[in-house]
Amino acid sequence: MSLKRVTLIHGRLYRDGDPAEALWQIEPDGAVVMDDGVITRVGPSRHVMRQETDLGTVIDVDGRAVIPGLIDCHTHVPFAGWRVDEYEARLRGQSYEAIARKKGGIVRSARQWQEATDAEILAMARRLAQEALLWGTTAMEMKSGYGLSVDQELRALRLIRRLAAELPQHISATGLFFHAVPPETAPDDWIRTVREVLLPAALAEGLVSAVDAFIERTAFSVTAVAQAFEALPASLPIRLHTNQFSRQGGIELAVRLSARAVDHLEYLEPDEIEILARHGIAAVLMPGAAFYTRQPYAPARALLDRGVRVALATDLNPGTSPIGNLPTVMAMAVNAMAMSPDEALAGVTRQAAYVLGIQDTHGSIEPGRRGDLVVLDADTVAMIPYRLGHNPVDRVIVGGRPVTPKTP
Repeated sequence: MSLKRVTLIHGRLYRDGDPAEALWQIEPDGAVVMDDGVITRVGPSRHVMRQETDLGTVIDVDGRAVIPGLIDCHTHVPFAGWRVDEYEARLRGQSYEAIARKKGGIVRSARQWQEATDAEILAMARRLAQEALLWGTTAMEMKSGYGLSVDQELRALRLIRRLAAELPQHISATGLFFHAVPPETAPDDWIRTVREVLLPAALAEGLVSAVDAFIERTAFSVTAVAQAFEALPASLPIRLHTNQFSRQGGIELAVRLSARAVDHLEYLEPDEIEILARHGIAAVLMPGAAFYTRQPYAPARALLDRGVRVALATDLNPGTSPIGNLPTVMAMAVNAMAMSPDEALAGVTRQAAYVLGIQDTHGSIEPGRRGDLVVLDADTVAMIPYRLGHNPVDRVIVGGRPVTPKTP
């Protein structure tokens, strides 16, 4: 349960800055007052401590950096098991696409999913969420996508709903109904089943806050996805996995569908960057997937220089990105993709919040936002990419409540 009032004092706060001048406005000795889980006041510690008659529970962070809670806007949790043998196969030179054609990859995870009990799946998802929390993730997306049948996809979304009710993090649910063609099923038959049965059922139960599709040679075509998504309610955000291994027209489809974001983008051409910039479509980049599949990293610098909104995410999944924490992703983005530490922080806070449609309640340290804060063990965000592999989190506050102990 939330503490009624919590006041954090003596923090080096990263607040929203003027986009024309700086991404972040630094409050060098700041305080944050949270009432019933919501930020109600932010300002210099000396002013807040002098003017507030009741500070409630006080947390003195002694000059450490305080950043908004991190938001992982693209994961494939829940899943039912790892695929380390496929990782070893890629080390020996096999490609992701070759493994997928041999009924590995997503189809393999679907078999694991169908064999696992609800209790086993929930236990694994809880462990992954707890690990992410210890590294600062206070909100995350979870997807279906390993069910590959109507019943199993709905099962995944219902399990996500259970997790959302019990985990401390905010959970957004996405229906990834076009992840792979189910075995022994014609693509056109699955497309029709999704359009006529699965999507209506998921919407009727209120199980999804967005939908997604994987556009690739080994997955679905632009034509197939367009057939299913063009008739969706305008209020339902659309996202597309695209340009991970090749150009298939996903960027142009994103424009046709008024998609909120496109994800992956390892193979992105200059004219596609211009399309994203012109139409205001966000880019979600996942350097962990490029790292594990030995693909080029997405062109973050070119996207940012053209004014495209760039979010970062783990892509946590058992096949191509078993990374479950955002500080590692931030370090990769800075050291391998030419992003600045401040841009990387924006990518896992305010930009990720936009992608999930929660920007009015998450992603910044401002009055009215949920009291999700991460206290670092240093006084600058630059320490995150500098110390790759180190957990930089001193403590985490979710909804105004400290949920992790202070690091010894």
